Amino acid sequence: MHNLEYRQSKDPMLHQRMQEIEDFTLRKVKQMNTSQGKIVGNVIQIPVVVHVIYSNSQENISEAQIQSQIAVLNEDFRRTNADQTDKWSQAADSEIEFYLAEVDAEGNTTNGITRKASTTTEWGTTDAMKLASQGGVNPWNTEEYLNIWVCNIGGGILGYAQFPGGSAATDGVVISPQYFGSSDKGSNFYLMAPFDKGRTTTHEVGHFLNLRHIWGDGGCGIDDAVADTPISDGANYGCAAESSSCGSEDMVQNYMDYSDDSCMNLYTLGQKSRMRAVLAEGGFRRSLALSDKKRGGGACSAAVPNGLNTSSISSSRVVITWDSVAAATYDVRYREIGTSSWNSTAVSATSITLTELSENTQYEVQVRSKCTSEISAYSASVNFRTSETILSYCTSKGNSVTDEYIQTVQLGGINNQSGSGNGYTDHTDIFTNLAKGDTNTITITPFWTGNVYNEGYGVFIDYNQDGDFEDSGEIVFTKSPSQITPVIGSFTIPDSAKEGPTRMRVILSYEETPEACGTYEYGETEDYTVIIGAVASDIEAPTSPADLTANNITETTIDLSWTAASDNVGVIGYDILQGTILIGSVSDTSINITGLVANTEYDFTVFAKDAAGNVSNPETITITTKDIILEYCDSQGNDSSYEWIDFVSFGGMTNSSGNNAGYADFTDKVANVTRGSTAQLIISAGFRSSSYVEFWSVWIDFNKDGIFQILKNLQVVPPQVPLI
Repeated sequence: MHNLEYRQSKDPMLHQRMQEIEDFTLRKVKQMNTSQGKIVGNVIQIPVVVHVIYSNSQENISEAQIQSQIAVLNEDFRRTNADQTDKWSQAADSEIEFYLAEVDAEGNTTNGITRKASTTTEWGTTDAMKLASQGGVNPWNTEEYLNIWVCNIGGGILGYAQFPGGSAATDGVVISPQYFGSSDKGSNFYLMAPFDKGRTTTHEVGHFLNLRHIWGDGGCGIDDAVADTPISDGANYGCAAESSSCGSEDMVQNYMDYSDDSCMNLYTLGQKSRMRAVLAEGGFRRSLALSDKKRGGGACSAAVPNGLNTSSISSSRVVITWDSVAAATYDVRYREIGTSSWNSTAVSATSITLTELSENTQYEVQVRSKCTSEISAYSASVNFRTSETILSYCTSKGNSVTDEYIQTVQLGGINNQSGSGNGYTDHTDIFTNLAKGDTNTITITPFWTGNVYNEGYGVFIDYNQDGDFEDSGEIVFTKSPSQITPVIGSFTIPDSAKEGPTRMRVILSYEETPEACGTYEYGETEDYTVIIGAVASDIEAPTSPADLTANNITETTIDLSWTAASDNVGVIGYDILQGTILIGSVSDTSINITGLVANTEYDFTVFAKDAAGNVSNPETITITTKDIILEYCDSQGNDSSYEWIDFVSFGGMTNSSGNNAGYADFTDKVANVTRGSTAQLIISAGFRSSSYVEFWSVWIDFNKDGIFQILKNLQVVPPQVPLI
């Protein structure tokens, strides 16, 4: 926001231009929603040029780090990001992609990257890096390229963007180098946690495409102009899961919040609409959506890509690369060898990092190219095997078991009775199965060789299988020192736990509540294996939302409310249909519906849904909106004793009348005319004795708004009787 305030101070008309863009966006989004209920259409590909300005070698980031950022943009905007979840049903694929330009502003071949050394160590937010006259780099044509400057901004600023409407000379995005790229997609990158996953650029490109902060930069009364993001009273930091404000849960996972990179994972359908609107015909960034900066000037002939290769293979990931096909995009698919189902993803670059692979597993991968009118065959498979993960856990050991030790551990299928050992015993050959979401009871029985002492207990599980017990939630049970026997505790396996076998550590320690690592004076540590499984299948649908009621019915709006449904696990929300079209999803038990037509019958249906995707039976209501009651202005002659209208003929309607004291209501007389056609109007005057010169005007309220505007005046006729 600092840069926006700076540019508004330099450009007094900027606010007006931004308001015009906002007015267009709101109309365009409404049009999208009215015409289709959702956005469909071709994927928009935006060419990118990255200007690296550096004062030291670290800031001169590698091409691989830049490519990792482009990959993150494509994953985030196409919703192919590996960390996506089903928490928010309105999460959407924006159908926007990005690629490093292959043709520069002069038509020459380029890799889409410029580099410039500088003595400036902090650039600030006044756009100096965008101006060669101030030591920066001038943008390439901002109507044809998304310009991203990567330089150290300073002052704790991660990045900033220019909203639509600003000067072409400064249009684009600025990111500090330590926040540009993803540590998930390579090594030896210059990045700084917790903003090291590339989401700063995703956030700022959202601003560039007309998205506001999800909290609207204000309190509960301020909105981000997106209907399907919850109202919030401010930014969220870290990963404040289940944070609530303004009466609803905050969407801390949204790219337009201030959460840590690892917490972000979605744009919504409403945000997609705003971004697509600014790129649509008539939108401020339409020319950018039409720009083609791939080699071949847009000519594309789909061919099987050559040079398919794998590298940087680990226990859970691999980098896939291939040779480019001019002006093409790509589909990459892979699967475990011996299985029939492929995992596929669309890619605009010539590399991708596959993540969340199974360790010590053989895979095959293929790639094909795509043009607008044709798609190539897939390449021959390249096979690779992920490595085996070898975890090394910290030491935990009691120095003496002379007086006390663990006699029995019971958990699920584990029921192990043992002797004193030497202060640590490896029982990882003993295991039990635990399901995510299930609550489990563990029983630990101590043994004292003589006197009874106060013993503390700790149970730890490596849920994410990273070789430690340091992550959130991995301390599953502790008990302060006591002489209770046996000790019984309970814990629930989180849904985020990684499936498969992992380490569980049980510790008994004299006169202290133990930590997972280290040695202690008296007691014992025992390690076991637990096998984490999927959540037990939930196939039970919620009950129907009862008592569906319509309130506050007007000509164009209606409020629907209903009684909350119930579910064996929990209802997560409700889908509302107008006819057969989904018009909204809410977590509350009411919705305000707008944009209706007066005096029209509508069917509305409400379904309840749970996290497993089970949907209730429908609850339906039929309503009719109110008719529009128009009040027209008064019009009456003061004296009609000498002349009056005695005949009107129009559209098949004729009416003869006499002196009606200056005004008469004949709205029960109906004329039928066709739009675009010419219709004859006949009117005549009646006189008591002598005839007079009369002037005539006729109005029709064409748009039915109750007002006779000048444009609705058919004609003013020179004196003649009768008028035909």
